[in-house]
Amino acid sequence: MKTLMRLLVPIGAVVGGVAFFLRKRSSGRRRDRRDERRRKHAVREEKRIRERSSAPAGGNAPPEPVVELAATAPAPAAPASTPAAVAAPEFPAAEPTPESLFSGVDAELAEMVAEDALLEGVEPLPSVADDTTAVLAALAEDPLATPANVGEVASALSEAPAHSAPASTPERGAASFMEEGNAYFNVGQFGLAVNSYSRAIEIDSSLAAAHFNRANANTHAGNHDQALADYARALDLDPGDPDTHNNRGLLHLYRGRYDDAVADFSAALAAHPEDTTVQVNRGLAYLQSGEPARALADFGEATAREPRDAQGQYGAAQAAAVLGDRTAALERLRLAFAADPALIRDASGNPKLSLLDGDPEFVELLRHGG
Repeated sequence: MKTLMRLLVPIGAVVGGVAFFLRKRSSGRRRDRRDERRRKHAVREEKRIRERSSAPAGGNAPPEPVVELAATAPAPAAPASTPAAVAAPEFPAAEPTPESLFSGVDAELAEMVAEDALLEGVEPLPSVADDTTAVLAALAEDPLATPANVGEVASALSEAPAHSAPASTPERGAASFMEEGNAYFNVGQFGLAVNSYSRAIEIDSSLAAAHFNRANANTHAGNHDQALADYARALDLDPGDPDTHNNRGLLHLYRGRYDDAVADFSAALAAHPEDTTVQVNRGLAYLQSGEPARALADFGEATAREPRDAQGQYGAAQAAAVLGDRTAALERLRLAFAADPALIRDASGNPKLSLLDGDPEFVELLRHGG
């Protein structure tokens, strides 16, 4: 993971937060609908129980009409020869059975149980749903009694697959701290980046990329000695790595150690001879060390591959001016300014371009950029 990526906007927490908020709101709406359904269901069941409790023993037959007789009318006497009618035995009204109380609601109850389980994040056990009505009926008849099929429900529960406990949060690995360090680096928090890369190294000290990235962070943080130590360790773990040689060469160049810079850039070019960026860097090291001819050779080769390389053209202009070649210096400046007009400001006070001081063409270039 030796890549210091461009920073992507950190929306993970926001999206996660938004997603969590939406889930909470959605669950609230489903819970409101569930409560309303349960309330309506209770009203319907109460009405159903009252109707069934008041029904006659014979079933659903309508009651016989009652004929009211006048208070003064005498009751008719039965004929003597006709035996007295035997009164039919009266049976008490049938009590509603648990089955009658709960019949017809199995599907709705099961649906509500499943919905409750969904809202609470618990997967309902299919084997228990089949016995829900019978258990509720037995408990309705005698809340303190143990329903006959509770044993069956318990058996079903024992046979159902157990919900595994949530796995413990795994410890962070080196790769996680590497990503964290990259994020800090890309927003300029180099001290925090160093800390994150150090954690990655504590976990796995054999990661050349972690030493390389920490070296880069230390370089930007001004910890140059620590950076050099990290670059050296990265090269021990990954000998000849061109990126490490190039970055360490830039640090040497910045500190004025030009010979060391040239050595690192040369090592990087040995691995990738056509890398124009490294070639321009070595040209700068040669130029600063007082070797303009070697510098011009590197700049020339790099710009032959990449004509619009502004730094390469600007370096070639400086090397040509130091070598006394006015025409080549002006032509290279024209190409450099066309590729990057920001170089005009630097050129106006660059001592290596002193050959061109007061030159009308040079003045015109500074005014109009070519």
